[in-house]
Amino acid sequence: MAFFRVYSINSLDSQDPSICTVQREWLQFLKRHSTLISQSGEIQRRQYFLRQRELAGRLQMEPA
Repeated sequence: MAFFRVYSINSLDSQDPSICTVQREWLQFLKRHSTLISQSGEIQRRQYFLRQRELAGRLQMEPA
């Protein structure tokens, strides 16, 4: 079921599978491209871990 808040007192809902799919995809898009204060969005998280792997690789190559 998809549930929509509109700019009024009332709301809309739908049990149409295509509407539910569109809303699910929209929410996934928001989660992937949103940046929280902690910068924990998917894009920033990926960049962070790539940088960490690069730094860890450098440490392994340096003599002890």
